[in-house]
Amino acid sequence: MIRETSEEGYKDGVKHFNFKREESFPQYLLKEKEYYEHRKLMAYLRCYDCGGDDPIENADSFMCRKVHGTVFKLANRGWSHKDILRECKIIYGNDIMFRHYEPPPPIVTWKFLIILWGFYMIRAKYFRVRWEKLVKYKSDRYY
Repeated sequence: MIRETSEEGYKDGVKHFNFKREESFPQYLLKEKEYYEHRKLMAYLRCYDCGGDDPIENADSFMCRKVHGTVFKLANRGWSHKDILRECKIIYGNDIMFRHYEPPPPIVTWKFLIILWGFYMIRAKYFRVRWEKLVKYKSDRYY
């Protein structure tokens, strides 16, 4: 909120404003930004159960509450996101990063396609030989 410097708001007939960041920026937006940063950090940390989507009140498992509590505590002390991440990795281990991580889909390379083609050819040869056996001995049957 823009606050005027003097009581009346006018000094020498000119309106003056205080443009300090804390005072000129809307407080609710600062809170929204902090909440967003916390959500982003929690998603990056990949909390054990919620992935950073739940607030601390809805964190139902023990480890989820511990991670959320640690992040809140360190964030309130003014730690940077990198420091919080490093500290949480020290406390909870790398599992905090990779538990909810979904690996990317496999990349289909030309080597992979050649291997698949080889398996197909082996299968085709096997079934061709089987089919020839069936045809060969079919005429020997009397029924």
